[in-house]
Amino acid sequence: MNIKGIFFHLSRNLKVDGGIISDNREGIEIDRSDNIDLQGTTIVGVSTNYRRLQAAQKLPRVCRQGTLTGLEHHTWKNDPTLDGSSIKNLTFTGFLETGCELGAAAIRVDDRVSATWLLMILQSDLCIFLQLFYVLFCVASDSGTSL
Repeated sequence: MNIKGIFFHLSRNLKVDGGIISDNREGIEIDRSDNIDLQGTTIVGVSTNYRRLQAAQKLPRVCRQGTLTGLEHHTWKNDPTLDGSSIKNLTFTGFLETGCELGAAAIRVDDRVSATWLLMILQSDLCIFLQLFYVLFCVASDSGTSL
């Protein structure tokens, strides 16, 4: 178990094409970053293998402050003249029955830094394998950020 799978912080012009991000409290976090391109990637909240190890070895839950997040966006980017994030053909799985006290969200929007919405996000072809799926806007909206 890791705390973060990929953390884009003050980053530019990066692309993740393919791969699996698994068993992290936050799978991918995009914070103050420009021209980030994510495509063809699978984000697994809690994998079957980790569940087996957790039961057999009494490992800790994959939770961050009681929650589990697949993809987290902060509400602003570093350079307002550059493009924001492009998110295409992502698959989210393993976000049900995680044992996290406050639940799990495949996508979370957070404004920990700014109450101004400056992030432009293109999302397409997202595949969510859940019976119940939600995008958590609570943190951003609680601070007065309008979405």
